[in-house]
Amino acid sequence: MGYESRVYIVSESYSTFIDGKKPYAEIIAEFDLCKCGYEFVDVFKDEARCYIYVNDEPVEKDNYGDTIKSAELIDVYNAIEYRGYWRTTMLKECIHAILGNRDILSRDFESLKVYHYGY
Repeated sequence: MGYESRVYIVSESYSTFIDGKKPYAEIIAEFDLCKCGYEFVDVFKDEARCYIYVNDEPVEKDNYGDTIKSAELIDVYNAIEYRGYWRTTMLKECIHAILGNRDILSRDFESLKVYHYGY
């Protein structure tokens, strides 16, 4: 069994407000994971601080009716096994590159989060 998933690496630091509600997070990267296991989805525990745009619409809930959840980069990185599902391995490689260059990103690093969107 799986969960149709997209994950977004976002920056919450340059977020802009929409109609005085939650701010909108800047999307840095998007990964379509298709069906991934529920155990991977469990890493996303915190409610997202910001909206994201999906299909040109601001969303706070995914297609399953769940609120958008977030996780820290390192938590998502640690939840992915190498040589597992190739789509999550690509996500792990991207996060690895970000973590490896955190000194370059030092000003914005703490604002980077991973958002989960089920579709």
